[in-house]
Amino acid sequence: ILLHQADADTLRAESWSGPDGFVPPAKEDWASDDCLAVGTIRTGRVVEYPHLHSAEVLELRDVPRQPMVRAALFAPMLVDDVVIGVLASYSERPHRHNNDEKRLLSALANLAAVAIANSRLYARVFQSEDTLRKNETLTTLGLLAAEIAHEVRNPLTVIKLLYSSLRIEFAAGDPRVKDMRIIGEKLNQLEATVTRVLNLAKAPGALHSRWALDEIVTDTLLLVRLKLHQSMITVRYEPAAEPLTIEVNKGQIQQVLLNLILNSAHAMPKGGRITLRTTRETRPDGQSVVVLDLADTGHGIPAELQDKLFASVLMGRTDGTGLGLAIVKRLVQSHHGDIALLSTSAAGTTFRITLPLPTGT
Repeated sequence: ILLHQADADTLRAESWSGPDGFVPPAKEDWASDDCLAVGTIRTGRVVEYPHLHSAEVLELRDVPRQPMVRAALFAPMLVDDVVIGVLASYSERPHRHNNDEKRLLSALANLAAVAIANSRLYARVFQSEDTLRKNETLTTLGLLAAEIAHEVRNPLTVIKLLYSSLRIEFAAGDPRVKDMRIIGEKLNQLEATVTRVLNLAKAPGALHSRWALDEIVTDTLLLVRLKLHQSMITVRYEPAAEPLTIEVNKGQIQQVLLNLILNSAHAMPKGGRITLRTTRETRPDGQSVVVLDLADTGHGIPAELQDKLFASVLMGRTDGTGLGLAIVKRLVQSHHGDIALLSTSAAGTTFRITLPLPTGT
């Protein structure tokens, strides 16, 4: 199996198999033009070499040296009409391959292409999941730090005011004069630290850009499709009739959707269905918004928890889901949107997210 790197136009031998005494070529990148398989790379077709001479073979990088090759057959590995590699078959004797042999090698090449494409897709999915998990952890820590800083700032302001109003005076040379000065300096230092934490926690608008809502939803569903399949959960996605574009931080909105989808999956331990529906609405004030409803067929949310779903991140439920929904609300609000529990019962739960559409769309 020879894999093609289109950007560098190189071939690399990823897998070989041969008889006793077989010596494969070095596992390194070769220029496609230095390889016998270049014809298949360029044309995307099965290419046959029934009679090869020693002098020709010695100049080629992708041909085994021992035993000497006298014939070769190459079949393209195609993914979406793009040649990602070549499946090669070599013979020690001159040989003209019949149609059955060509069809067989072509079929094997197609199977190899599908396997490689799936492997690459899974690798990208797992990498994306890992990146999102890390981003969600950082987001959680940032929101926790911001909330702690906010809770500290209020009593700190009171302490500073009371300290300033005390007007305590000591005799010259009294060591407590220095103590009072140090207390004042440390209060100012603490206030500056709290302010820096709050400033860092603000979502930078520079990270916002315009994205197709359909792309964000479908990319997110791709990330969790394996987990949902394993949990026997089906997904129905009903996009809006017209393309919708929103100005957001894509990673943060994906975190919002992932959190809601995984919460829904947790509520359906025996399987079920998740439905996502997007629409466009115009508010009474004339502003256009995107509405995204996410419904599941889970067991619903207990009545005693419904009023606390989006509580402070410092007041999350013991099972951890409260913390996630608090973060979800913070992230949505940072995009000038909102999230609400639309309905919940023993038949399922529906959340609604609204986000503003950019002016002029």
